[in-house]
Amino acid sequence: MSLGLLGGGGSILTVPALVYLAGLSPFEATTSSLVVVGLTGLSGAIQHAVRGNLDGRAALLFALTGIPGSYVGSLQSRSVPAGLLLLLFSCVMIAAGLAMLLGRVYEPGERVSVTRVLASGTAVGLLTGFFGVGGGFLIVPTLVLFAGVPMAQAVGTSLAVIAINCAGGFAGRLGTPIDWKATLVFSVVAIAGSFAGAYLVSRVSSRSLRRAFAVFILALAAFMIQGELRRVNPATSAQEAR
Repeated sequence: MSLGLLGGGGSILTVPALVYLAGLSPFEATTSSLVVVGLTGLSGAIQHAVRGNLDGRAALLFALTGIPGSYVGSLQSRSVPAGLLLLLFSCVMIAAGLAMLLGRVYEPGERVSVTRVLASGTAVGLLTGFFGVGGGFLIVPTLVLFAGVPMAQAVGTSLAVIAINCAGGFAGRLGTPIDWKATLVFSVVAIAGSFAGAYLVSRVSSRSLRRAFAVFILALAAFMIQGELRRVNPATSAQEAR
């Protein structure tokens, strides 16, 4: 629903949901998240394309560096300890929450900066592959400010980029264990939610929802950081319990 209403934010909840609700390990969750986020992003991109809100050229330009960046990010995540991966992911959640909380309507830049688009594509690709997130909170302003994409088309284009990057990231994890049942069930429900969000977009204040959702993301990030710090330092947890 978040993707359908806001054009982003939903993917940042996928990993915590798969870890804390589905019981997957952090690495399994980030791998499954690439499938969930990719399929949901593809569904959303198709919905926006039907409405004419997708810039194919900008999406391909972003993907030129996003796909290899996502592939490299996937390979690098293999060597990161599970606890550290969740702590780093929490930092990304904080960045996403603040971006949504402080979000504004961007105006297209006067000149298209291919260099900045490609650099941003690499950064977002690395995030996608490493953490299994879409990075929509970075893609949308980049498309508007540096690629000259109108705001109305930036959301749909962002979803297409997310789907492409997730495919590149998943390619870097081929052969790794994945819980296909949980992944596909989560994907189907997420796609259904994106349609519901698209239906509600003209009936609900997206600004209020964005702020409420941002606060929720920040609170969840704080919960994850606290949990991981307690796991690393059990002595402190025992003392607090007493």
